[in-house]
This record gives sequence, structure tokens and C-alpha cells, in this order.
Amino acid sequence: MDLNASDKGRYFICTCPECEKPEAFIYKNNLNFIQCNRQNECGARMLIHFQENKKAVIRHQLTNTYPSLTNQQANSLEMITKYLKHMQYRVENKNLERGYRGLSRETTQSFLVDLSHPLLVKKMFEHGKELFPKSYQENDWMCKRNLIFPIYGEEGTVDRVLLRSSIDPSLEPKEIQLIVNPSKETRDFFVDVPMEAELVVIGESVLDAASFKEIDPAIGFYALTGAAKSKNLSNYLVKNDELVKEKKFIIAPDDDQGGWKAARAIVSALEAIDADYQLFTTPAKINDPNQYLIEDYKGFKTQYQQVKHSFSNKERDFVDIKDESEIIVFCSSRLDAISFRCIDPKIGVVTIPLEDNRSFLRVNEALKDPSIKMEDKKVILAMPKDPKGIYATKQLSSWLTQEQVHYQAFPYPDKVNSVNELFNESEKRFKEVCHKLFSLNQEKNIAIHRE
Repeated sequence: MDLNASDKGRYFICTCPECEKPEAFIYKNNLNFIQCNRQNECGARMLIHFQENKKAVIRHQLTNTYPSLTNQQANSLEMITKYLKHMQYRVENKNLERGYRGLSRETTQSFLVDLSHPLLVKKMFEHGKELFPKSYQENDWMCKRNLIFPIYGEEGTVDRVLLRSSIDPSLEPKEIQLIVNPSKETRDFFVDVPMEAELVVIGESVLDAASFKEIDPAIGFYALTGAAKSKNLSNYLVKNDELVKEKKFIIAPDDDQGGWKAARAIVSALEAIDADYQLFTTPAKINDPNQYLIEDYKGFKTQYQQVKHSFSNKERDFVDIKDESEIIVFCSSRLDAISFRCIDPKIGVVTIPLEDNRSFLRVNEALKDPSIKMEDKKVILAMPKDPKGIYATKQLSSWLTQEQVHYQAFPYPDKVNSVNELFNESEKRFKEVCHKLFSLNQEKNIAIHRE
């Protein structure tokens, strides 16, 4: 079989031998392994060898075999996977065709299926009965959860499902997660990243991430299944760094402590592999991207276009100050800014990258916005304790004094030189320093002198 390989630098794009779509890839450092990038629809993984005529032929297809599964469980896993993919891609979902939470069916098809009736949900549970700890097919309350969000693993089988209800929206909890494959550490994040996608969004939920795809179908996305579940995706990004570094990322957290903590974990992973990213924030009183899409489609689209355009230059300033922000922190990195948002999402943040000599001028221009009203805010200078940070602090001090704005220096503990270092060392200690600092009254400037 001819794979129609196309050289993309560190890997080849090929025709998948399983689904015959041109979305499989082979890394040059492992030419005997091919994987389809259509995780939800195919996800095939195969070993190959090359004949003398250089044509690739299939030697062995990796089957969905898990040593700890019984034969009945393996069969059940295959049946529930086939059932969900059939209902997802082969059966018309009439309710979803009318849209769901601002998303068209074209957008939701890769991650959502509406089983529409308790009997169809019951059938799903019957197919998977060997995999679940309880007989959910006998539970009317569970069978009313008709909206199924399946997460497929790298092997193409269902790892877990998220369940909601449109039959009875009053059901609590609103969402339930079930592990489908009990034999492995199941994937707890959604993946929809076409090989050709240059821009990838990472959101706290699949509805948040897919909101961007609604306005730009060309993007890819990763989506968490909750703010507390960022570890596996972070590890995945680092493990697949060669593929990940070719993308540009928009990090779009929910505007609460959990959302910013998840964003911090993701950003730390991206910075560890030197991947390019920008932050997308929501306006006051809007908590997440999906709400933003629904309540202000035009504003959401405009802001997305602005963030997308920002990748075309090398500027990585970050200014986000809301009307409700009583405190504004100046720092040198976006990771530092996110660290403060983990303490209080209402904190206004201003990032001035020290390696960019023009960043101060751009930030100065941005802060001239009369709606910000700097004189009414508590201002904290949290530049690092190194020569560049000390110089930047002196510049900011002079400017703030000239503008008649009171400020305070962030009180670093001994032997700690940056916000990120303090947070990594002890989040609890960082919180204590912040809470003590934020509670102080700013009656006058505090002199800044660092040896």
C-alpha cells in the first residue's frame, strides 16, 4: 500500500491504512510506526515495514487488547465503542442540529452525541455492562442522561464518557463522568487537533474550547474535563513536545481560582517545551468562553481575532484589568501574572517582559485608558530580584510617582527571587504573603531598595 508520504520536517504526513484519510503521521526517528491523527473517528496505530520497492505495507495492526480485561470486558468495550461512534457519526441528531449552547452540529459532532431517549441510553449501558461497577441500564435516573460526551483514547476505543441530560435538565449533579475502560489510566481530556491546524485552543471544558471552533473551524483544541484535571494533559503536551511545538496555543481558562490554577499547570508545561502561547480572558461577569460566545458573540469573535493576530508579532505583553479590579500587580512574566490570579481572579495584572526593551512603552500606552483609573487601585510591583528586575522596578517607581499613583513592592522572602519560584516552592506560603500584602493600607509609597 502506498502511504503517499509528504515530508513535514520532523515527520511525514501519510494516508492512514485504516480509514484512508491523509491525516496519519510517521516520525522520522521511528519510521516503523504510523498513527492516525483522527483520534475520535479512527485513531489507528500500526507497525509497518518497507519492501525493496519502498512501498509501505502493514505488518501488524495494534489491536485493542488489554491484558487485564476479561474476554467479556474486551467484547463489551468494542461494542460500546461501535455503538457510540455509530450514533455519533451515522445517525442524525435532530436536537443537536438545532444547536447546543451556541454551537452548531458541525462543531459538536466530534465530541457529542444525543441519544435522545432513555431506551437508547439504556442500550449504551447494556453494551458496556461488563465495564461498569453498577447496572446502570436498570437505573432510570442514569438513563435520563442522554447527552454523551465520549473521550476516545489513542487506540480509538472509548476511555470515558461524560453524561448530561436534556431530557431532564434539573438532574443533579449536572454532569457525571464514568470510566469505560477500567484496565488502564484513561484519558481525561478531549483531543480534536487536525494535523494541519496551526492554532490550538486549550479550555477547561469541551464546550469552552469548541466555542472557538464555532467561529474558526480551522483551529484544533484540547479540553479538560474539569479544572482539577490538568495533570494528564500537561504530561501529554510535554511527552509529545515535537508535535506540540509546531502549534500556537490560546489558553482560555474559566475566570475563577480553579480555572487559573489549571491554566498555570498548562502554561508551565508549554513553557517547559518552549511552545508559543497567548492568554484569552473573559470580560467582567462572564465566567467562561462558552458563556461569552452565547451572551456576546460579536465581542467574543472580535477578541479572538485580536488574540489570534497577536501571534504575528513577537510581543508578549499581557494587560488585563477589569473594572472590579481593586489591586493591580506589575510582573515580568505571564506565569507570574497567572500565579496572582490563582489567589484572586479579580486581581488586575500587567506583564512587562524584561527581555523586550519596548514592552514598557507599550504597557505605558495601554494604561492610558481612562477607564482603568490607576489612582483608585492598589498597585504592587512584583518584578524579580535580579539586575533586570531591579532596574525595571526603579523605572516603574519613577513613572508611578510621576503619575501620583501609590504603590508597594512585593515582599519576597529570603532566598526567593521571583513569584514563580515562590509559588513552586510553596503555594501556601505564596498565599500567605499575598493575603498579608493585600490587606495593608496604602497611605504612602514604600521605598524600594534591593541589594
